[in-house]
Amino acid sequence: ILPKEQQVMDYSNMASVLIDLGRYEEALEHYKESLDIAIELNNNDSIALIYLSIADARRLINQNEEALEYCKKAIVLYKELNI
Repeated sequence: ILPKEQQVMDYSNMASVLIDLGRYEEALEHYKESLDIAIELNNNDSIALIYLSIADARRLINQNEEALEYCKKAIVLYKELNI
């Protein structure tokens, strides 16, 4: 079993590959797995980045309102992190 931090990266990387293949719904499932683990680890930097990735995936399938909401969540976290 991989360390949790590695699992976050692996799920996100797999989601990115699925995005490139046009398999957006599957990618969103992998981003959700990644997000769940990042939340468990309380890794706000990873959480914010995953939110942006989810936003981009939502945008690609014309779910613009949902994309905007994930962007807003990322902005809140980035402000907390002073990034």
